[in-house]
Amino acid sequence: MFRLMTLLFSLGFSITASAQPPFKLNDYAWQAPIGESAATLQRLDLNLEILRGMSHRHAADIAVFDANGQPLPTLLRRKPPIINEKWDNLSNQRFERSKAGHGAKVILDQQQYDESTGQVTRLGIHQQLRVQQQRPDYIIELSKRQLQLGIDAIELDWTHEPAGDFLKLDIQAANDIDHWKTIQHGKNLFKGQGRGGEWVTLGELPAGYRYFRLRPHASVTRFELKRARGRYQVEEAPADFALAGRALEEDAKHTGFFAFSPPLAVDARAMRFVLPNGYFLSGNLYASHGEFDQKQLLRRGIEQHNLEGMDEGGRVSLDFSAQRRYWFEPRHQSMQDVGLEFFYPPYEILFINNRQGPFTLAWGNYEVERHPDDLSRLVAQQSALELSQAVTIPIGRIDEAGGLRRQFPVAVKPWLTWMLWALLALAVLVTARMAWTLYRDMNH
Repeated sequence: MFRLMTLLFSLGFSITASAQPPFKLNDYAWQAPIGESAATLQRLDLNLEILRGMSHRHAADIAVFDANGQPLPTLLRRKPPIINEKWDNLSNQRFERSKAGHGAKVILDQQQYDESTGQVTRLGIHQQLRVQQQRPDYIIELSKRQLQLGIDAIELDWTHEPAGDFLKLDIQAANDIDHWKTIQHGKNLFKGQGRGGEWVTLGELPAGYRYFRLRPHASVTRFELKRARGRYQVEEAPADFALAGRALEEDAKHTGFFAFSPPLAVDARAMRFVLPNGYFLSGNLYASHGEFDQKQLLRRGIEQHNLEGMDEGGRVSLDFSAQRRYWFEPRHQSMQDVGLEFFYPPYEILFINNRQGPFTLAWGNYEVERHPDDLSRLVAQQSALELSQAVTIPIGRIDEAGGLRRQFPVAVKPWLTWMLWALLALAVLVTARMAWTLYRDMNH
């Protein structure tokens, strides 16, 4: 029975210790009021000041609260690449094609005066003619570079007759000008559809074709293509936050190694050495979650320079975590006045507007283990909602919530830790003793 009571007590204690209650606003170190819009999905860009106040390496310790102090469904992520739309001028050539029209019956009238009778005789001459029709085709050609860009639409600027009617075209595609494939038949274009009435876009073009041919229909009496340009999309990563770190200092216990650590708790995406003029640096980079003897080689043969007339060199692209210790081993011992610069990725947080504003953003909580993504599931269940529809709102003045004591845990000395464990063990023994005494008394 004693063993059973001890097991139940231990189990209950472990469950209580591992259970993590929902965090409230004051459980976070910092807070700031945020704007509000009528949109269901709202979005916040996290600035460098917010990243400074975080405790979690993945910026997970952040939440949004409504006016009632209730946390809202959120999604935290690194900002995705920005899709920029760009245009490139396309070359085109005009080709004349002749086509014999259908036979047309022409009646020629001739009048003849008869002096003897004083009457006019009308003579009708019927003649069948074949009319020759001239029609221009335009072939638009993509260069090798434009093929690699991935042109997905073409904008046209033209004139045609009759100008008041649609320009009706067949659009063909090919990689060999002797073998064409019709991709759009009887396409109707009108100038009023374009931007400023000048350009009209041909979209939904299949990828991988080098040539596109525009063939006007018979109703078009004149067609002249003035210009053509192709649309392509470029992904551009959002700019990182740059933050200077402490200068390199030689490890007092390990000669030839220079120790450093990132300035923020959030993981840095990259770092670089800030070198004096005329300086050249090379060496190896190590990291460890523990002591120096447990370090592992991260990057061998790092080189960076700041020589006149030459580029300074690139960044060291790794995830630099405050939970690790780093050492740089230079090939040459001189490391005087070498600084560090770290690059942190921008984050964004999206949340559901429950119409219970004003809302408050809170962050900085060392107890948070991960960010609960409870927004993606809701969006997946609502076909009308898309993350791209989120409206960006501003962040107000930053103030304390729970204060610094919530951002970083209080350091506990080793002897105090052992004393707390001893008190806990004593409490378990006392409780078990009381339970055993109670059980024995109930059986007598």
